[in-house]
Amino acid sequence: KQWYQRRVRGLLISIRDEFSLLRPETVESLFILWRVTKKTRYRNWAWDIYSAMERYAKHPDHGFSSIDGIDSNFGSPPMRRDSLESFFLAETLKYLYLIHLPDDILPLSQYVFNTEAHPLPLRDFHWFHREKTFNNISLNSNISDSNNSFFTDLNNIKDVADKGI
Repeated sequence: KQWYQRRVRGLLISIRDEFSLLRPETVESLFILWRVTKKTRYRNWAWDIYSAMERYAKHPDHGFSSIDGIDSNFGSPPMRRDSLESFFLAETLKYLYLIHLPDDILPLSQYVFNTEAHPLPLRDFHWFHREKTFNNISLNSNISDSNNSFFTDLNNIKDVADKGI
């Protein structure tokens, strides 16, 4: 084992990788899993993440900051960077907020979220499904088929989550 690496729960971690940019992917997954399964552990984990951000990434006078030295400070709190990525406000906090709202606000059966966490109503996709041709070959796609595929994907997520995540 070299000075710049350490083993954490079976993983070899470089000290250079012990930072957090407060990225949204984990809380986005927790939001989807909560909405699909209703298992409270996903909401609880989201709250734990938010609480850790409040404790370690919140600046005492203003805002939040990315953090360094998450696990290498040997009992000391992580050091705050003097930076914050825009996705923290645009995505991470949005999903942390949404996971604690009632399900009838932006229901997954009526909205899909793009990669920037913007909700798009499913009914507004009709423009994509109008008649399209190329060299007299129809390129139509049936909106009901694509909606069925979407709901099948949601049910598959629920099935996997119910089996032990």
